[in-house]
Amino acid sequence: MNGSDGAIDPRRLADLHDRVRDLVVRIHRVSGWIALGTFCAYGLAAWIGFQGRPWMAVTLATVAFLIFRRFRVLALGLVRHWAGVQPEYREAMAFVDEAVERLGPSRALGEIAARLHQPPPRPPAD
Repeated sequence: MNGSDGAIDPRRLADLHDRVRDLVVRIHRVSGWIALGTFCAYGLAAWIGFQGRPWMAVTLATVAFLIFRRFRVLALGLVRHWAGVQPEYREAMAFVDEAVERLGPSRALGEIAARLHQPPPRPPAD
């Protein structure tokens, strides 16, 4: 991270490019599964509601909504747990965590993903 303006440090990202890319892909994949699961829970809640159990339906829909509201943070936590047991991903996860701390989950992951698709910075010419 670039300490002065809170932006992503392109040199550090270039050093960790492959690992950070793997983490971002995994975070997006986990986020997608969480979103899919919550939408399935909404459908199940509707079905339960039509079966004559409205309080159970409301409870399930509420839990699904609360999970969906925090899906990005939940996905980060699950990937952070996975990266904690993978020594080669610890430094890359620390980089992502620093970005999330400075910019917030959505903005940090968006900026990192955008920068992963840019060419790496060139060293300064002497």
